[in-house]
Amino acid sequence: MLLRQSWVTIIAEMREGTMPRGYFLCPGPHYSCKEHSQKVIRFKIPPERLDFGVFPRKYYPLVIFLLTESDEGAQIDDTLALISIIHIEDQECTLPTSVLAQYMKQYSGMHFCLKLLYVVTGFNDGEVREEEELLCVVCQFFPLSRVLLPCRHACICALCFSRINTCPMCRAQISSYFCVRNENYILRENKGIGRSAVDELAHWMFRNLRM
Repeated sequence: MLLRQSWVTIIAEMREGTMPRGYFLCPGPHYSCKEHSQKVIRFKIPPERLDFGVFPRKYYPLVIFLLTESDEGAQIDDTLALISIIHIEDQECTLPTSVLAQYMKQYSGMHFCLKLLYVVTGFNDGEVREEEELLCVVCQFFPLSRVLLPCRHACICALCFSRINTCPMCRAQISSYFCVRNENYILRENKGIGRSAVDELAHWMFRNLRM
């Protein structure tokens, strides 16, 4: 599999156009963009008809590689590539056009499959607004900072997490978690939150979670 190759091998093949034929049916164009710039790119359909076969497929209609221009000074855990696998609706596979998967490639050679997170925004339009800080769904006091696994609900703060065994959104058993922001807010000396306020809040939550 291409993703399992080293970063040095992948970037060399992409830049030199020497990627093995077995990885694609029709090569696509290369584009270069300036940092933080926006560009609309329109792809032309190949003149010859490409047979992708029936679902599940070995080949996909569109695979997009986003690569950094330079890896000079990159750290071992820096992300240098984003690979998006896209399905385009056709006669053989009538599923709606959508992004099937996205992979992140690090300089170390490790690759990860990106997953959607489910965030409770509290807004009717479902959008996260920059001026609003998303709060823990349990205490509604501290900002949410942890994503629960395997359900992937981003809904809870560190303090409430220590008091529960199941997701407060779907009641799924919690097997693990990861942080999506720093958790300095739980320190007693955190600005604006006194010792008594934290102790009182923790006691109130613990009492209510046991009810």
